[in-house]
Amino acid sequence: MDILKTLIQQCDDGSIFVCDTIRWQGKLWLVPEWLVGPGLATEIPARVIGLDGLPLQNGQPQADYLLPIPLSKATLAGATAQGLDVIERPEIVRGADNLQ
Repeated sequence: MDILKTLIQQCDDGSIFVCDTIRWQGKLWLVPEWLVGPGLATEIPARVIGLDGLPLQNGQPQADYLLPIPLSKATLAGATAQGLDVIERPEIVRGADNLQ
């Protein structure tokens, strides 16, 4: 599966950055951080943040999507959810040629 990109604004300092986004369980999820995976040349998400029901805007020049709702650094780090679905260390493995 492809890794998509979403533009996000941080509400703490107003900075805008690109965050990896995946489709998992039929929904889009932000992946703010990848960790070393269980196998050689694999990675797992530290957490995923659900985008289901949020007003994503398609077709941005620098990314696939734009999230017009700012997120805090604490939410991206997993300290608070801001009312969003957050799953810590989901059973997703990204390898050199796959995402499960």
